[in-house]
Amino acid sequence: MDSHKQEDETQEFSKSVADMASAEAAAAQRAEKARGKAADIVADAREKAVLLVEEGHKKAAAERAELLRKAEEKTQAECTKIVDKAKADAKDIESSSKIKVERAATKIYAEFFATKRKKAY
Repeated sequence: MDSHKQEDETQEFSKSVADMASAEAAAAQRAEKARGKAADIVADAREKAVLLVEEGHKKAAAERAELLRKAEEKTQAECTKIVDKAKADAKDIESSSKIKVERAATKIYAEFFATKRKKAY
């Protein structure tokens, strides 16, 4: 009986070892599967990060382009305003100069004719 009991215990122990080996193999498979999933998740995260960075660069470039466009428009508007004011000032100066020249010419003609009259009498 002792031998029978020992045989049962040996079989039980062998079964237990086999169950442990099977459980260990299953755990190893689950761990490998989990590592694969983790690697996939990491790869997806990297791809998304790259896409987000690229999108961020595109947005930043678009924002810089828009800021440059607005700055150019503002500069152009300011330049146009300055040029228009300069043209208006030039017209005012020209008009003022013409008036001064006309007055001076009128004065010279008046003096000339006044001198001629004096000589004529």
